[in-house]
Amino acid sequence: QMISLRSSIKNGCIIGIDRTFNVGACYLTVTTFRNRNIIKNESNEPQIMLGPMYLHWDGTYHTYQRFLSHSIGKLL
Repeated sequence: QMISLRSSIKNGCIIGIDRTFNVGACYLTVTTFRNRNIIKNESNEPQIMLGPMYLHWDGTYHTYQRFLSHSIGKLL
């Protein structure tokens, strides 16, 4: 997953981030990206794939900063 994400970012892909999933008392933040290695037949567009997901207890700046810093560190 991280290899595909890294490759897509190098080709200009934009990462989507969405915290819409409440799983009980915690949150699930999902990232998405277009995988340029998988092309949909109907639209000839790259397939949208799930990226790293993050289970966390709050939506503070510090929480997202930690998640995104860790993710970026793994992608470099």
